[in-house]
Order: sequence, then C-alpha cells, then structure tokens
Amino acid sequence: MGCANDDFFLDADALAKTRERARSGIQMPDQVKIERNAILYRIGHSNKDIETNLSSPWWMSDASFDYLRRQAGREADRQQVGGVFQELFRNKLAVPHSFGLADMLVKVAVRQRLRAFSGRGGYIGDTQEGGEVVGWIGGFELAQYFIPGLRLDKGGASPMAKSALEVLAYQPLQSFIQSRHGH
Repeated sequence: MGCANDDFFLDADALAKTRERARSGIQMPDQVKIERNAILYRIGHSNKDIETNLSSPWWMSDASFDYLRRQAGREADRQQVGGVFQELFRNKLAVPHSFGLADMLVKVAVRQRLRAFSGRGGYIGDTQEGGEVVGWIGGFELAQYFIPGLRLDKGGASPMAKSALEVLAYQPLQSFIQSRHGH
C-alpha cells in the first residue's frame, strides 16, 4: 500500500530535494513510514492560523511528546510545567526562539499512511537576551519527523494534509500540559 506523499520519495530528483530540506533541521535523516492511526504532535505558534500550524512539515511522535511531558513534570513545580516543557522542546529538538512562539499544541491522528524523514535536531544557533549567540544540537534521545507535502507552495494546508491528518486537539500548550498534570 502506498503513502499519501509518495511523490516526494519515489522520484530520485524529488527524493534528493526532500532529503535536503529535511537536513535543514535534522541530522542524519532516515526515511520512515508513519502508519495510519499514529498520533503526532506539533508545537505551533498562536500568531499563526491553524492551517499554517497544521501544514508545517515538522512533527514529533506520541512517544517523543510523552517523554518531554514527563521530563517537564519531573523538573518543574505545578505552576511552571508549561514553561519547562517549552524549554525542553526547544533544547531537545533544536528549535530556536526565532522560529516562533512555540505556545500552541497541535495533536493529530494520521488517517493516511505517510512517508517522512526522522532524525535528531541538527545544529542550531539562537540569539539570547542581551545579544549572546548560543548554539546546540538536539538531544539524541528524541527524534522528530519531517513530513513533506503538507503545505502548498503558496502557503496553507495542502489537500493531502487535510485528508491525511485529523486534528484531535488545537489549544494553548500551557493549558494542555497543565491539564495532563492534574491542574
């Protein structure tokens, strides 16, 4: 059985372009298939609409999200768990502050099998308050997905994204995280 976004992987030229795009954010991308009914998470931005957040190619598995949630719960008190989660997310997946607010949670169920590249967050630099530039690579214990074909060239979610991903939750990250910690 094929995947909804096979066109990005089955042609040699398309595959080379897709792999290069994946390398912009992950190290040593490995081609994987994401099966139907898998749960994926994305940390999006409240200053973007749902279509923009949904159509991003950058996602994480249920296991990766759960790891971050549990780790944040161990490191934070009840009032700070959302903020700790955001920092762990940025550090472990190599997401600098300049990429966006990272304050919205998008949870989806995969309804059509998808191809993706999976890998660890690549080297990234970020400018801190005061102008200091710091750099790091993502944590080796977590992988993220690069799923091509979710966004149209002109912007917005592609028809494939709308049919392959069913939105289960779209809400502020802070409230989602706190609701999972009994608050």
